[in-house]
Amino acid sequence: MLAVGGDELLQHAVPSHRIDLGGCCVLPGLTDAHMHFEWFSLGLQRIDADQPSCDQVLALVAQQAQTSPKGSWIRGHGWNHNAWGAGDLPTRDLLDRVAPDHPVFLTAKSGHASWANSRALQLADVSASTVDPADGAIVRDATGRPTGVFLEGASDLVGSHLPQVTVTDVADAMRVGMTRAHGLGITGVHDMDGIRSLRAWQQLRAEDQLRLRVCKTIPLGHLDEAIGCGLTSGFGDEHLWIGGVKIFTDGALGPQTAWMLAPYENDPSNHGMSLIEPEQLVSAMRRAASARLASFVHAIGDRAIRETLDVVEQLRRHERAERVTALRHRIEHVQIIDAADISRLASLDVIASMQPIHATSDMYMVDRFWGPQRAPLAYAFRRVADSGATLAFGSDAPVETIAPLPGIHAAVTRRREDGEPGVEGWQPQEKLSVEAAICAYTAGAARAGGVGNRLGRLAPGFLADLVVLEQDPHTAESMEIAQIGVAATMVGGQWVYRNSAADGFPDLPATDTV
Repeated sequence: MLAVGGDELLQHAVPSHRIDLGGCCVLPGLTDAHMHFEWFSLGLQRIDADQPSCDQVLALVAQQAQTSPKGSWIRGHGWNHNAWGAGDLPTRDLLDRVAPDHPVFLTAKSGHASWANSRALQLADVSASTVDPADGAIVRDATGRPTGVFLEGASDLVGSHLPQVTVTDVADAMRVGMTRAHGLGITGVHDMDGIRSLRAWQQLRAEDQLRLRVCKTIPLGHLDEAIGCGLTSGFGDEHLWIGGVKIFTDGALGPQTAWMLAPYENDPSNHGMSLIEPEQLVSAMRRAASARLASFVHAIGDRAIRETLDVVEQLRRHERAERVTALRHRIEHVQIIDAADISRLASLDVIASMQPIHATSDMYMVDRFWGPQRAPLAYAFRRVADSGATLAFGSDAPVETIAPLPGIHAAVTRRREDGEPGVEGWQPQEKLSVEAAICAYTAGAARAGGVGNRLGRLAPGFLADLVVLEQDPHTAESMEIAQIGVAATMVGGQWVYRNSAADGFPDLPATDTV
């Protein structure tokens, strides 16, 4: 980007490339700072199980069973039993009724549970005698028979038997996913998926088809290989670079596996689930830091967040003693944080990578499972921002919609698009200004990805990534923000999306550089 502004900009503009945007709003390109792009892209080919009722999910499974060869897998994502009235977990028997001849495997909205039918359990050789893995649990009925629902790592008992998906399959799906992202104003993603997605991104890069800025994490299970290869945070180029190592400390709110300081309101014996022992977390983050790899730590519960901050505090002392540059450590989700730990995010310079759409999606579960005393500390966007910590926003897609405008709406209003829970919004003290919410998708996300010196702003010397909106969210009525249309998206000075239906918007060349 050469210039921004009035006369200075016109001095650089080639007359044939001047475009009057007709009063539209231009913002820096929006970055989704936490999402699963492979999972999202492949999900575009599968059942959307994010439905208001269990019966509607079963109807979609039945429909696919009628058109798929017997014995072929039926897959989908998004079911949320907490939104189905009574909140009871589904069972394999329900799936057996609509798809007895197909193995069915549906992942939950949270990504921390799965639901399979009897045919799938048979193929995976899962029975009453199957032992729970160390990192998960098989849900069982009173007789010990698996119900078909698996929590956390137990999902791999069935998931490992799914048909193989190749790197090329993923790359092909990602091409469609990128088109979808561009249409929503997204120019960059921080991808939390595994090594196969890294290979798919590299394939797209080698074919000169990568049209997003991608900050890629490395799973903890591949940390030794990454260290052995000499990979460090920031290694790569302006299209694809390594962010850090992804580490899971706990589960999620929906299945009540987020690791908590105090028990869940509805179950005094349940403090959630630690997916890594504290000493193992210390070891992993120290090894990564020694190799100059930042840690991107999944921590949803307040206990998980505290344990992570304690380790970062140790790492910061070591950095000061060794006089080395501080790494850009992050906590992913920060869904509920103890009041005493909020200031530590800023003092330790830990990025708060949060997803505003989770707040309005999960608010009733928060009230039910964490209760009124802790709810004010859930999705505490305003307090975190006011502490001075860097706030980076994403979607956690496909857990939630990938669209950033609904995320901005959720952060600003703390309401769902249908107006729930009322005019004031849920925990309204945590509302953000429109400017702060947009910053979390732009400059905040860029800093979280280690590229704040070249992305996230419309300024000379920065990469020419931008989005053109049909309406300015700063001046729009707050409840209308989610519905603001994207007129065009640019990556690296090249138009990658244009909405031909945008009222009064000029015709743009599809691939010309401006």
